Amino acid sequence: GEVHDVQNAVAVHVADRGPGIPEGDLERIFQPFFSRRVGGTGLGLSIVQRIVSAIGGRIEVASGPKGSDVALVFPEAEP
Repeated sequence: GEVHDVQNAVAVHVADRGPGIPEGDLERIFQPFFSRRVGGTGLGLSIVQRIVSAIGGRIEVASGPKGSDVALVFPEAEP
């Protein structure tokens, strides 16, 4: 995946080469208590999204059968 429109912003990408996130799960990954991991609480991405949003950023996710790319996009700091 690729992040678009990052002018005046900083993007941090985290990517893997796993099987990807099933399409039906993509819309749910930020919901509290949603997890497909055994023993997972489903709170990690929910908390990250709240923090990133609180400071004016956003999270973009692209996923397919050859892996996932998660980008944390933050606005450029004021001088």
